[in-house]
Amino acid sequence: MADADVTVLFAYQVAEDTLATMRQLVRLAAESAMKFVLVADHISEVELTRAIRYGLVGFVPRSQGCMDQVLQAVLRSREGGVQFPDELVKSLIGQMRSLQEDVLEPHGLNIAGFKDREIEVLKLLAEGMDTAAVARQLNYSQRTIKNILAGLVFRLGLRNRTQAIVYAMRAGVI
Repeated sequence: MADADVTVLFAYQVAEDTLATMRQLVRLAAESAMKFVLVADHISEVELTRAIRYGLVGFVPRSQGCMDQVLQAVLRSREGGVQFPDELVKSLIGQMRSLQEDVLEPHGLNIAGFKDREIEVLKLLAEGMDTAAVARQLNYSQRTIKNILAGLVFRLGLRNRTQAIVYAMRAGVI
């Protein structure tokens, strides 16, 4: 199963054992991103979020789970797409909105985990400026710029400012 493009899991109810199976399969396929299509009666918001973290790209309710829909979900996921019922998509959007409003914004973070002044610093570094030039441009001390970068690198578990710039570019913030 570690070589599969997409794994289809059938369950009556998505529960801890289903998520444990997904987690175990992800560990076995450590070299590639595992994709899952789940066919089950129900999935809660908490289970949905965890399952997405493990690679869930499709959910087909068992009540609608004819093999044509399962096959469609598998084929769509192989092409990079996802397939979820509308009510699950609405639930995810609600979770994202709540995360943004209740957790990220009070801490001055955006959805990618960056603060506004971190983005300013990274943009200038990406343009080729050194620490001193960034400090002059933003009217900060060099020590402040270094502290901003050190905090960012630590918080995101990165190794250095170059990785921070690449991470920001991939996240689409610079």
